[in-house]
Amino acid sequence: MWKNLYPHLNFVPEEFEGYVAQQNNFACNMGIFGGSDIYFLQKYSDKAFEFAEKNKNLPEKVSGSNFNIFFEQVLLHEIMLLEKKKSSYLIDEDLLIMLTKGMIILMKSLLKEHIFI
Repeated sequence: MWKNLYPHLNFVPEEFEGYVAQQNNFACNMGIFGGSDIYFLQKYSDKAFEFAEKNKNLPEKVSGSNFNIFFEQVLLHEIMLLEKKKSSYLIDEDLLIMLTKGMIILMKSLLKEHIFI
């Protein structure tokens, strides 16, 4: 997604340097989001709006390629890294990895047996 989107962007926040250089490739899932550090949340919100606003004229074929993931989830993660903020998640990362691996094994098994849900 990023490789298709990046060449069309008019603006990329400086906080994305690590992501662009492929030093990091993580994001924060925005399903449940909140916090009490108002300064941090305002800074993140301002950057997200700036990123979206300065790139609002993306070509149609590109704007639909999950641009929101980058100004929501990736940007939050990158700012958290830079400011050394901690976060907690509803589902522990190790559990998520285990569940994902389990789903992959299940899907391979279903496809191998030609059983489709």
